[in-house]
Amino acid sequence: MLDKFTVTKPDVEDSIRVHIEGPKQAVAGSAITYNVRVHNGSAYPLNGAQVVIHLPDGAAFAGTANDTLTLHGGQVVVTVGRIGIGGVETVEVSATLASSLAARTMLRASALLRSSTALPVSSNVAPTLIVQ
Repeated sequence: MLDKFTVTKPDVEDSIRVHIEGPKQAVAGSAITYNVRVHNGSAYPLNGAQVVIHLPDGAAFAGTANDTLTLHGGQVVVTVGRIGIGGVETVEVSATLASSLAARTMLRASALLRSSTALPVSSNVAPTLIVQ
């Protein structure tokens, strides 16, 4: 007979900061950059860490996929590996805005940190207003 066991990941949402920034305003058809900064203030090193950037509708990834960066629809997944206790990682992702975006459209990007060690942690929302 096999024994049952449950693996529980710690909830570290209160001690890990995930912050995404992008331009406050942009013109349709232009190139923009999102920066995600992760600070591990928890008591756990994070193994197999990935930053998942959720690009808004109307923004397309403008980089190149490689061994540490993959695309899944409107999500850009960047594998950063291990983030030690007190560690900081920064991820930069470029995107191109659709030329068909109307003025006064509000785009909202967000990010998520996931790892094999702890429960996922969500970022703030980075709004970008289309101005032309």
